[in-house]
Amino acid sequence: MRGMNTLNIEEYTKIFAALGHPIRLNIACGLYRNGKCNVNTMSERLNISQALVSQHVKILREAKIIEGKREGNIIWYSICSDYTKKLLECVDLNLCSCEEH
Repeated sequence: MRGMNTLNIEEYTKIFAALGHPIRLNIACGLYRNGKCNVNTMSERLNISQALVSQHVKILREAKIIEGKREGNIIWYSICSDYTKKLLECVDLNLCSCEEH
């Protein structure tokens, strides 16, 4: 994993673009604060469909902000990069996509 100072401008652009949507920022902040969460719980907390959550999760995964780890039938998502954790720490919003896992 590369440190925060070694990202190039294109990588930063992908991160900011992905976090530029309220639902995705909410998901990322919730994962930052709670460690991990699954799509079903995110859907319940955000009061939106699982399909819509999955679409946003896909964008966050493609931007290398989050990663998923399968445990049985459930995929648990978490923040996968130190630079994203640092960014979300700076933002320090009171948004949260899930409080329990």
